[in-house]
Amino acid sequence: MLTLCGLLAVAVLVARRVPGAILLGMIGAACVGWGTGLSPAPAGLLSRPQLPQTTFFALDFQDLASGALVVAVLAFLFCLYLKP
Repeated sequence: MLTLCGLLAVAVLVARRVPGAILLGMIGAACVGWGTGLSPAPAGLLSRPQLPQTTFFALDFQDLASGALVVAVLAFLFCLYLKP
């Protein structure tokens, strides 16, 4: 519900041609969420992202050269270069 109210506020601000309407709508929705307790307030202004240890450097490149990926890449290239 908060998201829809934020989108409605952004739409009204854009319709009234307010400079920075999208940013103002985002800040307003965040402040309402923090004030009502729907979302937690940030602990600080800037922070380093907290990455879980199980996924940090856990990229798997074994399937990179599989047939399915090659077919997908070729399909995208086909669509990209042969469009009218």
